[in-house]
Amino acid sequence: MTIRTVFLFTSTETGESDRGPGAFAISLARSHQAYLTIFTVALDVTSPGRQSDASAVASGLQRAAQAAGVSCEVITTHSHALGVHEVIAEHARLHDICVVGCGRSGVLTERQVTEYLLCESGRPVIVVPQSHSQPYRAGDIALGWD
Repeated sequence: MTIRTVFLFTSTETGESDRGPGAFAISLARSHQAYLTIFTVALDVTSPGRQSDASAVASGLQRAAQAAGVSCEVITTHSHALGVHEVIAEHARLHDICVVGCGRSGVLTERQVTEYLLCESGRPVIVVPQSHSQPYRAGDIALGWD
């Protein structure tokens, strides 16, 4: 499979460029000389103090991608005509592969978004724990399908 485009979804609460899905997606895109789309929005909109600024999180990820030589764009807003998980899946369908997290905090969690992407995006999805700090490398993989 040729990877030309990588889609990263990370919530603003967990979006970091030095570990987790953010670092992994940047490394994956760099390894394949692929274009990276970074989509970040706040998922935990119910807990005071938990929300982060989507623009600031996206800018940090974009700077890290550019420093790694990866061309990218950021998306920090969406139409509220659809649920956020549906909007994320719509964007994911336009890419060769998706990278997402699996956090469980908040009312709408990264895990719920990931489960929706696995079933509805029609794209391969790589799930990366927030604690993961290794760069992308082709190696052992696990495949699952229905």
